[in-house]
Amino acid sequence: LKCMDRALGALSGEEKLVLQRFYMCPEKGSVERLCSELGLESSSVYRKRDKALRRFTVALYGSTGD
Repeated sequence: LKCMDRALGALSGEEKLVLQRFYMCPEKGSVERLCSELGLESSSVYRKRDKALRRFTVALYGSTGD
């Protein structure tokens, strides 16, 4: 759990929120809720999710070689 906490600590508050809504506590309508809260279109929310997941993965495991 320490590794997970450290990786989450490398993310911004917005990135943590996005990952939380998609993976930790998913609910129906999460994307729409994020769109409203962040003032973004759904495509932008999905891009933020992808970026946050990549940053989390790199923080957890190191460089992915991309």
